[in-house]
Amino acid sequence: MLLASACYNPSKAPRLWRALTAFYADPEAGEDALDLDFDWVSTHPSNRKRERALDGLVETALEVQRKVLEFVGANTEAELLHHIRAAMTQAQAEEARANSKEGL
Repeated sequence: MLLASACYNPSKAPRLWRALTAFYADPEAGEDALDLDFDWVSTHPSNRKRERALDGLVETALEVQRKVLEFVGANTEAELLHHIRAAMTQAQAEEARANSKEGL
């Protein structure tokens, strides 16, 4: 949800894990081998499990993203980036003023 609130496209996350699953798959084992679940010997979920979990979260993540855009008064990601850049510029200017007053 953190990435969605930063306006990254949440639908890309499951695609990443799908690609990792395919990358690490044994081509001779076939598609069924990808569904093997070895959670009992692993400290991390399989790529396939991560992909499925993220697929289930895409709609919620998109809703989070929409609320963030509304909160900052942006209708598009471009407008959100404009707000972020303006806030960063203002923060840098305030920091420069504070540093100049302190003689840094």
